[in-house]
Amino acid sequence: MARSLADYRKEVKGAMAYFDRQRLEELRKAIEDYQYSMQLEAKAGNTQDVAAHRLSLAATALVLQQQIIPALDEIAEQALDVAGADAVKTACGPRRNWNDIEISSGLILPSKFGGIADRAVRR
Repeated sequence: MARSLADYRKEVKGAMAYFDRQRLEELRKAIEDYQYSMQLEAKAGNTQDVAAHRLSLAATALVLQQQIIPALDEIAEQALDVAGADAVKTACGPRRNWNDIEISSGLILPSKFGGIADRAVRR
């Protein structure tokens, strides 16, 4: 049986949910807790153990910074291209809340879709 568009949307949105604000905040908190724990261990004289943990954290952070984040940026670009300019512009536009008041989406239109940088060049 062929998958529906709704099935694909659910799969894509589910995968993107791994990077929601709550999970990013949890990661920030875990890093802060890890730092605090390493400080306590260093004060207790476990400097070699702390050094090994710092090295592991550095390697993990470098993979995040140099490989994962650029890959996520490429994936986001691909998704925006698939969505198309009209959908991207609409998503960046204002929304109406429950009592029909216009509110900002909080999203910025990328320059490749006619965002601020692109408009500045055209003037």
